[in-house]
Amino acid sequence: MGEGTHTPSVKPQADTPGNKTTNNKQQTNQWKYLIAGTAGAILIAGALFQVYRTRGVNAAIGRAKVASQSANAPKNMARVGDSLIAYDAVAKEAVARYGKEILDTLIKNEMIQQACREKGIVVTQAEVDKEVLKIAKKFNLDPANWYQMLISERNVSKRQYQRDVILPMLALKKLARADTKVSQEDLRKAFVRDYGERVKVRMIMMDKLSTTESASGIKDIWNELVNALPNTSQADTKKTEEFIKKFEQLAQRHSIEPTSRALGGQIPPIPKYAGNGKIENAAFRLNKGELSPIIQVRTGTARFVILYCEGRTTPSDNTDFDDVREILTERIKEEKVQISIAKIFNKIKEETEVQNFFTGTSTGGVKQTSFSHSKSANYARPRRTTSRN
Repeated sequence: MGEGTHTPSVKPQADTPGNKTTNNKQQTNQWKYLIAGTAGAILIAGALFQVYRTRGVNAAIGRAKVASQSANAPKNMARVGDSLIAYDAVAKEAVARYGKEILDTLIKNEMIQQACREKGIVVTQAEVDKEVLKIAKKFNLDPANWYQMLISERNVSKRQYQRDVILPMLALKKLARADTKVSQEDLRKAFVRDYGERVKVRMIMMDKLSTTESASGIKDIWNELVNALPNTSQADTKKTEEFIKKFEQLAQRHSIEPTSRALGGQIPPIPKYAGNGKIENAAFRLNKGELSPIIQVRTGTARFVILYCEGRTTPSDNTDFDDVREILTERIKEEKVQISIAKIFNKIKEETEVQNFFTGTSTGGVKQTSFSHSKSANYARPRRTTSRN
């Protein structure tokens, strides 16, 4: 039995017939991060830092402006009838609502700046402009139209985008010094991942293995699904439809993953070599109409998954490897950079001691005292399901 599984896989009583296939669809970025693990998510978090280290006096001027604005802030912000709303009242309310998020951004900003100072890393305005041009070209836009799109669709100004996204991204790339060599094996796996067969599944994700007084456990959900699973003679009939409906209801009621929960457990088809081996291996072992074991993922926190297979997609037979080699090469290089950035950012967090007085936590450095997740116990595996007549 594979590592991380807690139950035997469940199959219909007779052999499952051949799988029907559908057209291959492109995964959404959100699900790519889910299947590929945490590297992409960490990169996104890293891209929200406020770091600005350029040649010259720009950074110092920026800090001086902020200090001046704070010192000259009006004592009163508004008048309502005979009453005044003071600056301090607005500031207090803003801190109460957004203080944690803003402080978190400033802390990350300072961590990155310290790492850059230690390594002598400098990001120039010319480098920022070059990176923006490169990104805009990918969408067939010039920088001016790209900035306009960010304002209209994301409500992000040019200054915010450069300061909060591009600058930290470039700084982290320099800190990471990623090895972007692409091997033939890298290309082979990327081709299979992007153009090969995928497994169509529904998913339920939960954070508890066993039921407690306050929440259901995934073992009980799995057993409920096993008892409702139709046999082969009932496949593609009313019984199968009833089972899928039951899976949808259980996913909407119990799954902790919001996107798939809203869709009754539906997720984009799972490819090989996307990054999460446990989920991929479990998915590709399934035939249409089969239920997976309980799969434990993300060992840092308790996450348990059930998959129900609805078939396979058709590989892209008309795509020639040589036609997409260059695209795959650039994609792999960027993925290697992202992984390196995730690693260097985690290293920075581990080595930098932070005392957050707002939340009352301390992280990094020699000792970490932030709130910890409940440790997973040695869960008893559910009993093996016997065949039903």
